[in-house]
Amino acid sequence: MDGIPAKCPTCTTEIPEGAVRCPGCGRVFGEDNRCPHCNAIAAVRPVGGGYACLACGKPRDRLPNTTVLGEPDGRMSLAPLAPVSTPRRDPLSTFGSVTILGALFAVGAALALLGTSGLGLVVAVAVGVVGLGAGAGLVRAGNARVRGSIAAANRALDQRILALAAKRNGDLTAPDVASALRIPVEAADAALTRMSDGSKITAEVDETVGALHFVFHDLRPQVPKTRVEIAGEAEGEGEGEAEGEGEAKKARALTRE
Repeated sequence: MDGIPAKCPTCTTEIPEGAVRCPGCGRVFGEDNRCPHCNAIAAVRPVGGGYACLACGKPRDRLPNTTVLGEPDGRMSLAPLAPVSTPRRDPLSTFGSVTILGALFAVGAALALLGTSGLGLVVAVAVGVVGLGAGAGLVRAGNARVRGSIAAANRALDQRILALAAKRNGDLTAPDVASALRIPVEAADAALTRMSDGSKITAEVDETVGALHFVFHDLRPQVPKTRVEIAGEAEGEGEGEAEGEGEAKKARALTRE
């Protein structure tokens, strides 16, 4: 594809063939990612029923190779990934699958031994209902435990990322997280994308190098607010006070007379 380098010029990560986004720093490439408003090559974020540029925030059209932040795409490895250590299959699911296969075998055996009518059919139906129901229940329970494990692992990873963001003044990139937490860059990028909500945590493009930064606004340093008095206003207040004192003196002199 035209305009896609072999290595990212920002972080030197190798770009997979056909990809339009660096798996290391999140930089995007290609003319389909060029914004017609600010001319920056940047991804877009879903906003309402359309898309907005990450660089300038103005509306953008989605072209065939436009990168959409947070949208699963096999070319860019943007799908939310669980940590490598998260189990993908629970023993309950395996046992449930074995139970289903056993039930099917038992149904076939009952029909073969007892025939397809009368007692044979009754036994086959009973074995099938009990066996298949139990197996399906075990599979569902196992899948639920896997989803719970993934959710717990994601919450733990989120807390570690938040702690890191607090140390880095609320500004992180995927390589920052990957290096500090010793996880793959793809997993760090997916976690940051998942956490980005568009308000408290936003994805922003560094236009100088094209790298994608995730800004944690609640963790950014607070600039103290100071009140600046305008010289004219201060002088006006002083003149008003002086005039007020003069009127009060005149009133006291008239009272004594």
